Amino acid sequence: MNTLYLLQFASCIVTAMLAMALAASSVQMRWSSRRYEQSRWMLCVAMATLAGHYVLQMEKGVRASGDEVGAVVNILFYTPVAFLVSFGIFNLECARPGRRRYLAVSAVCYVLILAAFAAGWLSAHSLRIGGWRYAMFALFVASIVFFITANIREIRHCRKKIEVQTGADTVPFERYTWTCYILLCVSALMLAVAMPSHTLLYIFGPLMLMSLFAFTLAFIGLGYNFMPIDGILDDDNADGESPCALSAGGDTPDVRGSGAVAMRLPAHRADQIAKALDGWCAKGGFRDSTANMPSLSRHLKIPRDELSLYFDCCLNCTFRVWLSDIRFREAQRILMANPTYSNAFISAECGFSSHAHLYKIFKAKTGMSPGQWRETFQFSGGGNAAD
Repeated sequence: MNTLYLLQFASCIVTAMLAMALAASSVQMRWSSRRYEQSRWMLCVAMATLAGHYVLQMEKGVRASGDEVGAVVNILFYTPVAFLVSFGIFNLECARPGRRRYLAVSAVCYVLILAAFAAGWLSAHSLRIGGWRYAMFALFVASIVFFITANIREIRHCRKKIEVQTGADTVPFERYTWTCYILLCVSALMLAVAMPSHTLLYIFGPLMLMSLFAFTLAFIGLGYNFMPIDGILDDDNADGESPCALSAGGDTPDVRGSGAVAMRLPAHRADQIAKALDGWCAKGGFRDSTANMPSLSRHLKIPRDELSLYFDCCLNCTFRVWLSDIRFREAQRILMANPTYSNAFISAECGFSSHAHLYKIFKAKTGMSPGQWRETFQFSGGGNAAD
């Protein structure tokens, strides 16, 4: 049994295990998110396709028959796999029009690769397609570059929107997203370097496997922290009613960066929104850790653009800051009334996504942890709640 066969066998086992881990993790998620589930199954199919590819390599001895043949077969398999992995990350970040563009460009790239392969096959009547393999490789590299740059652009574009319209702690989301993306880039670049050479596979093959393993674990970890943000990214004007119709008198609207319309909110409408928000808080709506601007808009039956305008012009803050302040004040109240409660209980009771988020908010607003704040004001009563 030669070294190449052992490397292919190890790759097959690792990718098959990763596919099973992705599938099994679907029953352990804290929140249900359509976007995350779509991405999970894309990655699962990608890992299963890789495993099947390595089985084919071992059975047919494709790479063993020569670097030229191996590179051609690898490009045919690795391009859709790279697409599924990169689109799995892209899908978490991007709105519907962006996904359609991504799909269109990716499809064109793969069709061109298939066309180059078909041209080479027709001229050589074998997998040794001569110079056409260079055209396939160039198109493959172009696809990888597109996958990487499109993800960078979309992550940067959507970050502010997520931060403004959700009240959850976005640090885990950002950390895991960027970890997944960096590992994706490393894997893709190593793949492009190692593919043409039989010898380079022995160097970059194990590294690529470790990178895929770390990438998959990071993605599964993201699932435990991923908040449902489908409504935030899918539709900037999801309320269905043009905000222009809600403006007072003959105000001339102009478009703001987030898609909302800048206009003056009538005083009576501002009072209605204030009362609706007070009622929502009185009923404990802020205790829902998944609350975001779209869900609040639907619950109160107030167009999202009006809510944004109310926060911006009447409260001079974002939805995120407003909700964080309400949760912080509730946490202070509970700490004073029940000093023996643990931070984990208080964070869940107040709607924080984790006790780490509660700790971060207290640090930002008071310069102290919840436990230190409690001790400073002598509300502990001898009890020791865990930070």
